Amino acid sequence: PLDSDGFSLGSPVSVQDRAPSPDVDREGSVQQPKVVGVSIVRGGQALEVVLKEFLPEAKIGKIIIAQSRDKAYGPRLYYCSLPRQIHTAPVILMDPVLATSNTCEMAMRILLEHGIPEEQIILAVIIAAPEGLLSFSRNFPKVRIVCSWVDQGLDSRFFVTPGIGFFGARYFNCGDISSSSKMEYGA
Repeated sequence: PLDSDGFSLGSPVSVQDRAPSPDVDREGSVQQPKVVGVSIVRGGQALEVVLKEFLPEAKIGKIIIAQSRDKAYGPRLYYCSLPRQIHTAPVILMDPVLATSNTCEMAMRILLEHGIPEEQIILAVIIAAPEGLLSFSRNFPKVRIVCSWVDQGLDSRFFVTPGIGFFGARYFNCGDISSSSKMEYGA
């Protein structure tokens, strides 16, 4: 199934399995996007707004990756929806906070599995811990990283310190916005 923008819902499907979408012109030729933004939901959606403001023609993909309550167990992929011709354009991977880099690294593996060359990807973050930057750049040395602030480091729970709390909760005004107490996921 496809969402309203013509992106696949759930796991990726081949181009042949997809219905016509806004990426296809009347003659059936696939239109090549100039830039593709991929947000790591929920916080990455805040960066979509800025990307679309400056590049309104940009296509948007979404990846939902959730951390386990105990970050030692690592991230888990829940959803991936990417534009059909993502491998033909520069890709901006958007996540506001880079702490351990586990989530961004999983998103990178997904993008690489979809045929996007590493050197075609830019990671855009607002705040990062030095440990996360080091880990990410060691694992993906060809990816350019754009970061507006590097904080002091990580605390014992792997939160950026002093940090800004839960960015997505703060931006969307929902849930616990501090990193001082555990945020409950799901019901």
